Amino acid sequence: MNILETNAGPPSRSQRSGGGDARTVGPNLMKGEQAPQLEQLSAAEPYYPDRLDSIDRRLEKLEALLNQLVQQRAVKDWYTTAEAAQLLGRAAFTMREWCRLGRVHAQKRRSGRGRSREWVLSHAELLRIQREGLLPLAEH
Repeated sequence: MNILETNAGPPSRSQRSGGGDARTVGPNLMKGEQAPQLEQLSAAEPYYPDRLDSIDRRLEKLEALLNQLVQQRAVKDWYTTAEAAQLLGRAAFTMREWCRLGRVHAQKRRSGRGRSREWVLSHAELLRIQREGLLPLAEH
């Protein structure tokens, strides 16, 4: 009796491992018949390249998302306005305006591009913004 003739689905764990003896009676075995060998099953199992490619693409997407989460959750002492904007879900321009208007506590630091300096926010300030929101507008 051939495994392909008796089983429309995938082989069971005992069939794949070649386990069982002549006394084992399973859905595909008659009394006194031995379990099929692994070599017989590997040739009978279909190969699905499309399914493997799909799984591979999904795995790559998951790895990319995981790396992105790790980068987002990495705690730094200071964040640029672009990094803070990404973490808060705002535009970088909005963050720079909040810094300029005094809506957040920020400092200017050298950016390495000549004389210009850029705004940076501390980690504690980011947490405060998330918890309490913006500071009121300063009156001039």
